[in-house]
Amino acid sequence: MREPVYNTKGQITGSIEFGTLIKRNVDPERHQLRKPPAYAIDKAHLDRLIEVSGSGVEINTINGEVLTAPVSEFLSNGIHIERGDGMQVALPLNRWHVRDTYQFSLW
Repeated sequence: MREPVYNTKGQITGSIEFGTLIKRNVDPERHQLRKPPAYAIDKAHLDRLIEVSGSGVEINTINGEVLTAPVSEFLSNGIHIERGDGMQVALPLNRWHVRDTYQFSLW
């Protein structure tokens, strides 16, 4: 099951897939917040994820990093911000689990 999510301009910015909000091809230079250092998602997307009993958020960057965080992190440590693109919830970088998709193990 895949449900697209849209920004305030009507553009698809990700999808909810099997209980996870997934954002692909994220460019850290454009999308990572500097102050505070964080990634933000639209509050409406977080609300929809909770509505469908979703479990977390996954961000796939263009440089091969995959960041994941459970919904509970957004609820307990998220920062509500409004910077001209609608209400968002920013999660500081130190609250994300980060892995490099280019790393793998043979064991």
